[in-house]
Amino acid sequence: MSNKRQCLIKQGYRVGQIAAGRTITLSWLAKSDVLITMEPADKEEQCRLSQLRLAWLWASDAAKSGKGQYDIKEDCYWQFKVSHLAPVLAESDEKFAFLWDKLNALRALAGEETYRMMSDKAISHADCTVSQVSDALREWERCMLDQGIQLRQPSDYHFALQVESMQSMPESSRAA
Repeated sequence: MSNKRQCLIKQGYRVGQIAAGRTITLSWLAKSDVLITMEPADKEEQCRLSQLRLAWLWASDAAKSGKGQYDIKEDCYWQFKVSHLAPVLAESDEKFAFLWDKLNALRALAGEETYRMMSDKAISHADCTVSQVSDALREWERCMLDQGIQLRQPSDYHFALQVESMQSMPESSRAA
């Protein structure tokens, strides 16, 4: 038996019924009939989503702390990608490493704004394995804790970082 569910939202409407008492709402009026198919995410996809949520949560924590280089969460998230995710990707992917080297060489020529735009496009969670993002998040966590930035740990923290228990975490990664 499939766990897929479908919901038809008719043209001119925003809400459709999934099951008794359960609805889905679009943020816009449908310009034509919209058929939405939903199915449970597999464990890897759930982990990817947890990692993405954790990265944005920590970017928000870093921005609010006033201790980092940036005070806007989008800037903090970009800094995470450039400082932690890109090196992990470059270590395991020769093509990305080549691209990353060239992009960094262009930084002085192209200017900071162009570099930021290009680097933001070049580095994506979608191109990473769960393990790569986990490594980058752990390194970011260490750096933030070293700066005295307190990070929240949501209920899916261990799942996102692929940590079996607090005992298996490096000492510097444990919350104080």
